[in-house]
Amino acid sequence: MQDYIKYQLQKANDTLNEVEIHIRNEFWNTAINRMYYACFYAVNALMMKEGVEISSHAE
Repeated sequence: MQDYIKYQLQKANDTLNEVEIHIRNEFWNTAINRMYYACFYAVNALMMKEGVEISSHAE
């Protein structure tokens, strides 16, 4: 579980780094999309850490 949490936090951080590139290039929609996913990954990690069960919106 700790590895999964670390993995999700790393994905959040990597995704935020992508945002900077998209903003510099004025790709606003893509930057917003990547910010959304960075938050998604971070919240996923937090929920897992707190023991909250997560399911996809497709289920």
